Amino acid sequence: MDDRLAVLLTWPDVSHRRMFNADCFLVGGSMFLILPPEGVAAFKLPERERQEFLDLPDAGPFLVSIGAFGTWVQAPLASLDEGPIIDYARAACEHVRANPPKKTRKKPTRKTLR
Repeated sequence: MDDRLAVLLTWPDVSHRRMFNADCFLVGGSMFLILPPEGVAAFKLPERERQEFLDLPDAGPFLVSIGAFGTWVQAPLASLDEGPIIDYARAACEHVRANPPKKTRKKPTRKTLR
């Protein structure tokens, strides 16, 4: 984990977990920041900050093996200074906190008698 991001663990309801071979930061159980081993930082940002982020050098959509990961964006960790990385993390955290995922109900399964 990038030492600059240790402060995120002091924020309310924020936790850290290793998933998908990456360091992930979650708020209320939902990811808002992913640090894959490729040396990038990926954020789930609200549209205004997303567009601003995409103007950064070397920034772009967060790409995974099957293509773009929703509306997530990424930039090399080395290109993000301490202030901006925390600012984008805060914007992503608040965005995810304000827009929790919709809970889907499991469909009942049909049991067949044999």
